[in-house]
Amino acid sequence: MSTKNLRQKNLFFLGLSGIFILLIISLSRGILDLLGTKDRFTRAEQTVSELEARNRDLKAEAEKSNQELVTEAIIRDELDLAKPGDIVVIIPEELLQSRINEQNQETEDQNIPNWQRWLQVFGF
Repeated sequence: MSTKNLRQKNLFFLGLSGIFILLIISLSRGILDLLGTKDRFTRAEQTVSELEARNRDLKAEAEKSNQELVTEAIIRDELDLAKPGDIVVIIPEELLQSRINEQNQETEDQNIPNWQRWLQVFGF
């Protein structure tokens, strides 16, 4: 065999070896990235489970708060009780009835078409 032929053969194997080394390095990086992705996925799952637990706790707390508010509203409205430190204002029944009548009159006035209200303003 000639040295030129041997040299070409060695150069070919050297190039082929270089390509295989680059391929191995590329695959190794891909595997390491995949392992890193798995770790991120497990961390994300853990975060999701923590947030779901917090969400359940907050919903339970909100439900409890709503029940307390409803209970307080029933105590205040139906039993006419007040909390310590509250100021109780008693409105005379006549004043309350006159306010209700005024509101009913305003509601009736709002049901009148606009052109008829203008006629009332000008006294027709």
